[in-house]
Amino acid sequence: MVLLLALMLPYMAAVLFGKSDGKKKQEVAAQENGNIVIMVEKTYGMEELPLEEYLVGSCAASIPAEYEEEAIKAQAVILRSILYTTILQEKKDVKLKNNQYHIEQEALNVNYLNPKERKKLWKSQEKEYEDKIRKAVRETAGLVIQEDYRTISPPYCRVSNGQTRDSDSFPFLRGVICEADLCADSFADEKNYTKKQFIKILEQNHFFLNQISDIRVKYDKSEYATMVYVGNQEISGEDFKKNFELASSSFHIDQYDGKIRIRTKGIGHGFGMSQYTANVMAKKGEDFLTILHYFFQNIDIEKIV
Repeated sequence: MVLLLALMLPYMAAVLFGKSDGKKKQEVAAQENGNIVIMVEKTYGMEELPLEEYLVGSCAASIPAEYEEEAIKAQAVILRSILYTTILQEKKDVKLKNNQYHIEQEALNVNYLNPKERKKLWKSQEKEYEDKIRKAVRETAGLVIQEDYRTISPPYCRVSNGQTRDSDSFPFLRGVICEADLCADSFADEKNYTKKQFIKILEQNHFFLNQISDIRVKYDKSEYATMVYVGNQEISGEDFKKNFELASSSFHIDQYDGKIRIRTKGIGHGFGMSQYTANVMAKKGEDFLTILHYFFQNIDIEKIV
Protein backbone atom coordinates (compact mmCIF):
# COMPACT_ATOMS: atom_id res chain seq x y z
CA MET A 1 0.00 0.00 0.00
CA VAL A 2 2.84 2.39 0.83
CA LEU A 3 4.47 1.67 -2.51
CA LEU A 4 1.16 2.13 -4.34
CA LEU A 5 0.56 5.44 -2.57
CA ALA A 6 4.03 6.64 -3.51
CA LEU A 7 3.37 5.82 -7.15
CA MET A 8 -0.05 7.48 -7.16
CA LEU A 9 0.98 10.67 -5.33
CA PRO A 10 2.33 12.57 -8.39
CA TYR A 11 -0.81 11.73 -10.37
CA MET A 12 -3.12 12.85 -7.55
CA ALA A 13 -1.20 16.09 -7.17
CA ALA A 14 -1.52 16.80 -10.87
CA VAL A 15 -5.27 16.14 -10.79
CA LEU A 16 -5.87 18.22 -7.68
CA PHE A 17 -3.57 21.15 -8.41
CA GLY A 18 -2.80 21.11 -12.15
CA LYS A 19 -5.67 23.41 -13.07
CA SER A 20 -4.49 26.03 -10.61
CA ASP A 21 -1.28 26.50 -12.60
CA GLY A 22 -3.05 28.90 -14.92
CA LYS A 23 -4.26 30.95 -11.98
CA LYS A 24 -0.75 31.03 -10.54
CA LYS A 25 0.51 32.41 -13.80
CA GLN A 26 -2.20 35.06 -13.65
CA GLU A 27 -1.13 36.05 -10.12
CA VAL A 28 2.46 36.47 -11.27
CA ALA A 29 1.27 38.35 -14.33
CA ALA A 30 -0.80 40.61 -12.11
CA GLN A 31 2.28 41.66 -10.18
CA GLU A 32 4.13 42.30 -13.42
CA ASN A 33 1.24 44.15 -15.04
CA GLY A 34 1.17 46.67 -12.22
CA ASN A 35 4.75 47.60 -13.10
CA ILE A 36 4.34 48.31 -16.81
CA VAL A 37 5.55 51.72 -17.97
CA ILE A 38 4.96 53.06 -21.49
CA MET A 39 7.54 55.56 -22.72
CA VAL A 40 5.70 58.26 -24.69
CA GLU A 41 7.64 60.83 -26.71
CA LYS A 42 7.00 64.47 -25.89
CA THR A 43 8.26 67.70 -27.42
CA TYR A 44 11.21 67.53 -25.04
CA GLY A 45 12.24 64.10 -23.82
CA MET A 46 10.07 61.13 -22.86
CA GLU A 47 7.14 60.77 -20.47
CA GLU A 48 6.55 57.62 -18.41
CA LEU A 49 2.91 56.50 -18.33
CA PRO A 50 1.42 53.57 -16.39
CA LEU A 51 -0.38 51.08 -18.62
CA GLU A 52 -3.86 52.10 -17.42
CA GLU A 53 -3.15 55.79 -18.10
CA TYR A 54 -1.83 54.93 -21.55
CA LEU A 55 -5.09 53.07 -22.20
CA VAL A 56 -7.06 56.31 -21.88
CA GLY A 57 -5.19 57.80 -24.84
CA SER A 58 -5.38 54.51 -26.74
CA CYS A 59 -9.16 54.31 -26.40
CA ALA A 60 -9.41 57.93 -27.49
CA ALA A 61 -7.43 57.10 -30.63
CA SER A 62 -9.21 53.88 -31.54
CA ILE A 63 -12.97 54.29 -30.99
CA PRO A 64 -15.34 57.26 -31.42
CA ALA A 65 -15.80 58.95 -28.04
CA GLU A 66 -19.49 59.55 -28.78
CA TYR A 67 -20.10 55.79 -28.67
CA GLU A 68 -21.92 54.19 -25.74
CA GLU A 69 -19.96 53.50 -22.55
CA GLU A 70 -20.36 49.71 -22.80
CA ALA A 71 -18.89 49.72 -26.31
CA ILE A 72 -15.93 51.79 -25.08
CA LYS A 73 -15.48 49.39 -22.16
CA ALA A 74 -15.30 46.48 -24.62
CA GLN A 75 -12.65 48.39 -26.58
CA ALA A 76 -10.68 49.10 -23.40
CA VAL A 77 -10.56 45.36 -22.55
CA ILE A 78 -9.43 44.54 -26.09
CA LEU A 79 -6.65 47.15 -26.02
CA ARG A 80 -5.47 46.10 -22.56
CA SER A 81 -5.29 42.50 -23.80
CA ILE A 82 -3.24 43.54 -26.83
CA LEU A 83 -0.84 45.60 -24.71
CA TYR A 84 -0.46 42.92 -22.07
CA THR A 85 0.25 40.23 -24.69
CA THR A 86 2.79 42.35 -26.54
CA ILE A 87 4.64 43.53 -23.45
CA LEU A 88 4.62 40.60 -21.05
CA GLN A 89 4.11 37.52 -23.21
CA GLU A 90 5.91 38.35 -26.43
CA LYS A 91 8.48 40.49 -24.58
CA LYS A 92 8.97 42.72 -27.63
CA ASP A 93 11.50 45.51 -27.04
CA VAL A 94 10.89 45.36 -23.29
CA LYS A 95 13.50 46.56 -20.80
CA LEU A 96 13.39 45.71 -17.12
CA LYS A 97 14.47 48.62 -14.90
CA ASN A 98 13.98 48.80 -11.15
CA ASN A 99 11.43 45.97 -11.29
CA GLN A 100 9.43 47.83 -13.92
CA TYR A 101 8.82 46.83 -17.52
CA HIS A 102 9.64 49.74 -19.83
CA ILE A 103 8.64 49.84 -23.48
CA GLU A 104 8.61 52.70 -25.96
CA GLN A 105 5.33 53.64 -27.59
CA GLU A 106 6.70 53.03 -31.09
CA ALA A 107 7.14 49.33 -30.31
CA LEU A 108 3.41 48.93 -29.63
CA ASN A 109 0.89 48.28 -32.36
CA VAL A 110 -1.65 50.47 -30.57
CA ASN A 111 -2.48 54.06 -31.46
CA TYR A 112 -2.41 56.79 -28.82
CA LEU A 113 -3.60 60.39 -28.47
CA ASN A 114 -1.96 62.60 -25.85
CA PRO A 115 -4.05 65.12 -23.82
CA LYS A 116 -3.38 67.98 -26.25
CA GLU A 117 -4.42 65.86 -29.23
CA ARG A 118 -7.56 64.72 -27.43
CA LYS A 119 -8.48 68.33 -26.63
CA LYS A 120 -8.00 69.33 -30.25
CA LEU A 121 -10.11 66.40 -31.47
CA TRP A 122 -13.00 66.78 -29.02
CA LYS A 123 -13.04 70.59 -28.73
CA SER A 124 -15.99 71.76 -26.59
CA GLN A 125 -16.86 68.17 -25.62
CA GLU A 126 -13.38 67.45 -24.27
CA LYS A 127 -14.38 67.12 -20.59
CA GLU A 128 -17.43 64.97 -21.36
CA TYR A 129 -15.50 62.54 -23.56
CA GLU A 130 -12.41 62.49 -21.32
CA ASP A 131 -14.56 61.61 -18.31
CA LYS A 132 -16.43 58.93 -20.28
CA ILE A 133 -13.29 57.19 -21.50
CA ARG A 134 -11.56 57.40 -18.13
CA LYS A 135 -14.64 55.84 -16.54
CA ALA A 136 -14.63 53.00 -19.10
CA VAL A 137 -10.94 52.27 -18.41
CA ARG A 138 -11.40 52.54 -14.66
CA GLU A 139 -14.46 50.26 -14.52
CA THR A 140 -12.69 47.55 -16.55
CA ALA A 141 -9.36 47.93 -14.72
CA GLY A 142 -7.19 44.83 -15.07
CA LEU A 143 -9.63 42.90 -17.25
CA VAL A 144 -8.19 41.00 -20.21
CA ILE A 145 -9.44 38.42 -22.69
CA GLN A 146 -8.01 34.94 -22.29
CA GLU A 147 -8.19 31.62 -24.07
CA ASP A 148 -7.04 28.55 -22.12
CA TYR A 149 -5.56 30.73 -19.34
CA ARG A 150 -3.48 32.71 -21.82
CA THR A 151 -4.12 36.34 -22.70
CA ILE A 152 -4.76 36.90 -26.41
CA SER A 153 -4.54 39.85 -28.80
CA PRO A 154 -8.12 40.20 -30.06
CA PRO A 155 -8.55 42.22 -33.28
CA TYR A 156 -11.25 44.78 -34.04
CA CYS A 157 -12.49 46.82 -36.99
CA ARG A 158 -14.58 49.97 -37.31
CA VAL A 159 -17.35 48.50 -39.53
CA SER A 160 -17.70 45.00 -41.00
CA ASN A 161 -19.21 44.24 -44.41
CA GLY A 162 -22.24 42.79 -42.65
CA GLN A 163 -20.41 39.92 -40.97
CA THR A 164 -17.01 39.34 -39.40
CA ARG A 165 -14.48 36.73 -40.51
CA ASP A 166 -13.31 33.28 -39.46
CA SER A 167 -9.63 32.61 -38.84
CA ASP A 168 -7.94 29.25 -39.33
CA SER A 169 -5.11 30.32 -37.04
CA PHE A 170 -7.20 31.57 -34.09
CA PRO A 171 -10.14 29.41 -32.91
CA PHE A 172 -11.62 32.31 -30.91
CA LEU A 173 -12.27 34.15 -34.19
CA ARG A 174 -15.47 32.88 -35.79
CA GLY A 175 -17.49 35.09 -38.08
CA VAL A 176 -20.73 36.53 -36.70
CA ILE A 177 -23.56 38.47 -38.34
CA CYS A 178 -23.43 42.27 -38.03
CA GLU A 179 -26.56 43.45 -39.78
CA ALA A 180 -26.38 46.82 -38.04
CA ASP A 181 -23.20 47.64 -39.97
CA LEU A 182 -25.19 47.82 -43.20
CA CYS A 183 -26.73 51.04 -41.86
CA ALA A 184 -23.43 52.76 -41.03
CA ASP A 185 -22.96 56.08 -42.86
CA SER A 186 -19.50 55.01 -44.01
CA PHE A 187 -20.48 51.44 -44.95
CA ALA A 188 -19.91 51.69 -48.73
CA ASP A 189 -17.17 53.44 -50.67
CA GLU A 190 -16.02 53.56 -54.28
CA LYS A 191 -12.77 54.53 -56.00
CA ASN A 192 -12.29 55.03 -59.72
CA TYR A 193 -9.03 54.88 -61.69
CA THR A 194 -8.03 55.20 -65.27
CA LYS A 195 -6.29 52.07 -66.54
CA LYS A 196 -3.04 54.01 -66.55
CA GLN A 197 -3.47 55.08 -62.90
CA PHE A 198 -4.41 51.55 -61.84
CA ILE A 199 -1.42 49.95 -63.55
CA LYS A 200 0.94 52.63 -62.19
CA ILE A 201 -0.07 51.86 -58.57
CA LEU A 202 0.53 48.17 -59.20
CA GLU A 203 3.95 48.85 -60.74
CA GLN A 204 4.94 51.07 -57.79
CA ASN A 205 4.45 47.97 -55.65
CA HIS A 206 6.34 45.72 -58.09
CA PHE A 207 3.33 44.08 -59.73
CA PHE A 208 3.11 44.12 -63.50
CA LEU A 209 -0.02 43.70 -65.58
CA ASN A 210 -0.59 43.34 -69.31
CA GLN A 211 -4.40 43.30 -69.34
CA ILE A 212 -7.00 44.21 -66.74
CA SER A 213 -8.67 40.86 -67.38
CA ASP A 214 -5.59 39.25 -65.80
CA ILE A 215 -6.77 40.44 -62.36
CA ARG A 216 -8.52 37.78 -60.25
CA VAL A 217 -9.63 37.97 -56.61
CA LYS A 218 -10.07 35.10 -54.16
CA TYR A 219 -12.58 35.57 -51.31
CA ASP A 220 -13.31 33.90 -48.00
CA LYS A 221 -16.84 32.90 -47.06
CA SER A 222 -17.49 36.34 -45.55
CA GLU A 223 -16.67 37.99 -48.90
CA TYR A 224 -13.35 39.49 -47.84
CA ALA A 225 -10.49 39.34 -50.34
CA THR A 226 -7.83 36.88 -49.22
CA MET A 227 -5.67 36.99 -52.34
CA VAL A 228 -5.42 39.07 -55.51
CA TYR A 229 -3.81 37.45 -58.56
CA VAL A 230 -2.07 39.89 -60.91
CA GLY A 231 -1.15 37.79 -63.93
CA ASN A 232 1.28 35.21 -62.54
CA GLN A 233 1.89 37.18 -59.34
CA GLU A 234 -0.15 37.26 -56.17
CA ILE A 235 -0.70 39.75 -53.37
CA SER A 236 -2.69 39.35 -50.17
CA GLY A 237 -6.04 41.08 -49.98
CA GLU A 238 -4.84 43.14 -47.03
CA ASP A 239 -1.71 44.34 -48.87
CA PHE A 240 -3.79 45.20 -51.94
CA LYS A 241 -6.09 47.22 -49.69
CA LYS A 242 -3.09 49.14 -48.29
CA ASN A 243 -1.52 49.76 -51.69
CA PHE A 244 -4.72 51.25 -53.09
CA GLU A 245 -5.63 52.94 -49.77
CA LEU A 246 -9.02 51.21 -49.67
CA ALA A 247 -11.36 51.50 -46.71
CA SER A 248 -11.93 47.75 -46.39
CA SER A 249 -10.54 44.33 -47.32
CA SER A 250 -14.01 43.50 -48.61
CA PHE A 251 -13.70 44.87 -52.14
CA HIS A 252 -14.68 44.08 -55.70
CA ILE A 253 -12.87 45.21 -58.87
CA ASP A 254 -14.63 45.79 -62.18
CA GLN A 255 -14.52 47.97 -65.29
CA TYR A 256 -17.10 50.68 -65.60
CA ASP A 257 -17.45 53.51 -68.08
CA GLY A 258 -13.90 52.95 -69.36
CA LYS A 259 -12.38 53.07 -65.88
CA ILE A 260 -11.36 50.61 -63.18
CA ARG A 261 -13.78 50.72 -60.26
CA ILE A 262 -13.10 49.32 -56.80
CA ARG A 263 -16.11 49.14 -54.48
CA THR A 264 -15.68 48.43 -50.78
CA LYS A 265 -17.99 47.45 -47.94
CA GLY A 266 -17.16 48.27 -44.33
CA ILE A 267 -14.03 49.76 -42.78
CA GLY A 268 -11.04 47.63 -41.81
CA HIS A 269 -9.96 44.00 -42.12
CA GLY A 270 -13.21 42.49 -40.81
CA PHE A 271 -11.72 40.37 -38.01
CA GLY A 272 -12.93 40.43 -34.40
CA MET A 273 -15.19 43.07 -32.91
CA SER A 274 -17.07 45.44 -35.17
CA GLN A 275 -17.13 48.68 -33.20
CA TYR A 276 -20.26 49.89 -34.98
CA THR A 277 -22.27 46.78 -34.12
CA ALA A 278 -20.83 46.83 -30.59
CA ASN A 279 -22.20 50.35 -30.20
CA VAL A 280 -25.64 49.32 -31.50
CA MET A 281 -25.65 46.40 -29.04
CA ALA A 282 -24.76 48.81 -26.22
CA LYS A 283 -27.63 51.11 -27.22
CA LYS A 284 -29.95 48.11 -26.88
CA GLY A 285 -28.78 47.56 -23.30
CA GLU A 286 -26.10 44.90 -23.75
CA ASP A 287 -23.09 45.18 -21.43
CA PHE A 288 -19.44 44.95 -22.49
CA LEU A 289 -19.11 41.32 -21.38
CA THR A 290 -22.01 40.25 -23.61
CA ILE A 291 -20.52 42.24 -26.49
CA LEU A 292 -17.10 40.61 -26.15
CA HIS A 293 -18.54 37.10 -25.87
CA TYR A 294 -20.58 37.71 -29.02
CA PHE A 295 -17.55 38.53 -31.13
CA PHE A 296 -14.99 36.17 -29.57
CA GLN A 297 -15.74 32.48 -29.06
CA ASN A 298 -14.77 30.29 -26.07
CA ILE A 299 -12.99 33.05 -24.18
CA ASP A 300 -12.78 34.13 -20.55
CA ILE A 301 -12.66 37.68 -19.26
CA GLU A 302 -10.20 37.61 -16.35
CA LYS A 303 -8.95 40.23 -13.94
CA ILE A 304 -5.15 40.18 -13.74
CA VAL A 305 -4.68 43.04 -11.28
